Amino acid sequence: MHEVLALIIPHLDEGALESFGKHLKPAFVDEYASVPHLFIQRLLALHRAGHLDVIALGKDYRVETHGAEPGVNVVINGKRRHYNEFIDATGQRPLEADDFPFPTLLEQGIVMDAQDADEGATKGISVHEAFHPASPDPRARRLYCLSLPFILGRHPFVQGITSSHEMGGIVGQDRARMIAVSMQADAA
Repeated sequence: MHEVLALIIPHLDEGALESFGKHLKPAFVDEYASVPHLFIQRLLALHRAGHLDVIALGKDYRVETHGAEPGVNVVINGKRRHYNEFIDATGQRPLEADDFPFPTLLEQGIVMDAQDADEGATKGISVHEAFHPASPDPRARRLYCLSLPFILGRHPFVQGITSSHEMGGIVGQDRARMIAVSMQADAA
């Protein structure tokens, strides 16, 4: 189902996007958090052997990464536990356009905040189907944004190797088309 919704979500108005994020997206997030059975068996074996702690964080927790000693402190309900190794599997979070590392592109209007381009959209930058910045500026057709944190707001399911492969294929096909058009123009 997430593949179908992934086609629709970029086109939702602000109210529908907010409703999706509040009511339906949590069900998909839980699915993304699932782990294949073989890996679960391996994790449980490591846990039984005393080499792996698996803990539920709940809502009242924080992860302290800047302590004096290496590793992290995990504080859950006020109780602190130290870990030399810690795997944060919460995934990437959407970033605002203000965090985009090329501020000149924002200033020139080549890269636009999704909210500006999509009338109140949530986070990130606005991109077209071929991952060009959604800008009327012709220079935008020579740029692509596949940076997941900047497109997650409107494309919440583009995570992982499969999505990266598919996005790369879209950009590769678009680049090949643009090169072919350029070669035809040069030949004429």
